[in-house]
Amino acid sequence: PSSKTLGGGGAGAMKWRQREDKLFNYVRVPSMMSGGLKASVNPHLLRFYFERVWGLKRPKLFVSVTGAAKDFDLPEGPRNKLLKGLQELGKIEGVWMATGGCSEGIMQFVGLARALMEA
Repeated sequence: PSSKTLGGGGAGAMKWRQREDKLFNYVRVPSMMSGGLKASVNPHLLRFYFERVWGLKRPKLFVSVTGAAKDFDLPEGPRNKLLKGLQELGKIEGVWMATGGCSEGIMQFVGLARALMEA
């Protein structure tokens, strides 16, 4: 993927395995720098990317889905309710969802919900 430095992180566009036909924009924001020092990414720089570089409108709601990158196993009933809820949330105009960006645990589950929306 093409990438530009962004306060120790990066920004660019990349293809996902599930959607080789489309490029997706991304911003990588480090949570910790080497030595355990907190990373400092200016939130105004992130806003600049979202609004000026990518032409996105400011979200009405921002949902951050976080959790351990471990197996995420739910019984079928709650699993289906959560999938449906994430899909419904993703259909609402002006809602942004963010994850830790890896394909494990709850983050993989959010990706599955997104993929099922487009299927």
